[in-house]
Amino acid sequence: MLDTTASYSEVSAYFNYFNADSAESMQKALKELHSYVQQEGPYDGVLGYSQGAALAATYLALQTSPPPFKCAVFLSGARPADPTALEQGELRLLDAEKDRVRLHIPTAHIWDTNDKFHPGASDHLSLLCDPAVKQVYLHQEGHNIPDGNARAALLGLLGAIRRTIDKVE
Repeated sequence: MLDTTASYSEVSAYFNYFNADSAESMQKALKELHSYVQQEGPYDGVLGYSQGAALAATYLALQTSPPPFKCAVFLSGARPADPTALEQGELRLLDAEKDRVRLHIPTAHIWDTNDKFHPGASDHLSLLCDPAVKQVYLHQEGHNIPDGNARAALLGLLGAIRRTIDKVE
């Protein structure tokens, strides 16, 4: 098992798509994503890691008809925001129990159940997706994406993605 603190130390610089505590920041990121998809697309799928997965899932919950992508892959996904609340300037995270299934395209959900950066978030995201067309793969690599050093986890990840792509109509 990898120590994710080595990958994400407090002194390491990293960039975010948006400030996770700001509805205005997320609205701006969603507008930029929409503009990019409109100008550069169409795209068959979207792949998001961590906060990028939350942004992609929020975008998919906002753009439902027709969906902007045929499938989605979420790696260690953070929880998406409620697009309706965002439109009112509020930041509220979606909750599967309250908000029900929101995403009806094939999805792959890949995460470590002991993710220390977003504990339980990937499970929340997974529950917002249609169980008939979602794949879940759990690994033991922390908040990281499995790589060649964790061959079995990498093969499991690739299998989940392949099964998701196979469900695209």
